[in-house]
Amino acid sequence: MHSKHESPCYLKILRSIQNSVLPTRSEAMMLINDVKIVFASEPNVIQIQAQVNVVGDVHGQFYDLLNMLDLMGDPSIQQYLFLGDYVDRGYDSVDLILLLFTYKILYPDKIHLLRRNHETRMLSAVYGFRDECIRKYDITTYWRFCDAFQYLPIAAVVSGKYFCVHGGLVPGITLDFITSIDRVGEITELSNLLWSDPDEEPGYRKNPRGAGYLFGEDTIDDFLESNRFSHVVRSHQLVNDGYKSFFRDKLFTIWGAPNYCYSSGNVACVMAISENGHEFRIFDKCKQQFRDSSMQSDFFDG
Repeated sequence: MHSKHESPCYLKILRSIQNSVLPTRSEAMMLINDVKIVFASEPNVIQIQAQVNVVGDVHGQFYDLLNMLDLMGDPSIQQYLFLGDYVDRGYDSVDLILLLFTYKILYPDKIHLLRRNHETRMLSAVYGFRDECIRKYDITTYWRFCDAFQYLPIAAVVSGKYFCVHGGLVPGITLDFITSIDRVGEITELSNLLWSDPDEEPGYRKNPRGAGYLFGEDTIDDFLESNRFSHVVRSHQLVNDGYKSFFRDKLFTIWGAPNYCYSSGNVACVMAISENGHEFRIFDKCKQQFRDSSMQSDFFDG
C-alpha cells in the first residue's frame, strides 16, 4: 500500500537523496513534520507479518545502507524493519535518516523504524549528529529531528513469533508494560529497554554501560513462554560476523553497519524472516563508504 504522501514532491526528494543531494531546508522541515505524524499514528508495539528484512544498527553509514538496499530490494517492494541507531558515528547521518524518513512517508506499510538510544538529544549531541545537522542545515532542524525521534515505536512482533527491540529485556517486562509506556519523552522505562544486553549469568543485573540491564537465559525463557514467542531479535552491540546467536538460538544480535566506523573490519547482515523461518544474509562494506573526507565528524581521530 502506498502512502497518500506519494506525490511527485516526495518521489523527487527520494531520488535526490539517493543521488547524494540533500533536500532544501524547507523540504527537510516538511518531511520531518510529515513523518512525525505517521509515527504518532503507530502503536508502541507494531505487528508485522513476514516476509520482512530486519536490520540492526546502521549509524550514519549512508552508502552502505544504499548498497544493502540494492542487494536486498527497494522498500517499495520489500518490507523492512530497522532496530534503531540510525545516526551518530557515521559521516552521513543526516542523509541516511532523511532517506529512511522519505521511504516511511512513501511506503508506511513497507518500512518500519524503531527507536534507540542514539535517537535522543543526549547522545546525538555528543557523537556527531548535532554537529552534522548544524553543518548541513541548522540547529532548528536538529531539534525538529529530535522531536520526531520521540514518536518512533518501541518494539515490533513479526508473525506473532519474533519479538524485536533495540536493546533487550528488563525486570517485569510484559507486552502490556511496553504498550503502556508514554514513549514521547526521554524516560527511564524506555531507556532501560533500549540499553539492555544479554549475559551468561542468570537473572537481571545492572548494566556496566550505566543504563539498562544485563539479562540471562532464564529471563528469555520466561518472556518467550509467557508471550508464546519463539525468538528475541535485537541489535545494540557490534558483532564481527554480522550476527550472533545466544541461549541456544533463542536470541539473536544483528548488526547493520559493515566496517563500523570505517575501521572495524566487520561484516553486517540482514535477518530475512519468512513464514518458513529465518536466514542471515551477510554483506560487506561498499567500495566507497563515504564521499568526502572533509565531511568527517570531529568524533573521529583520523
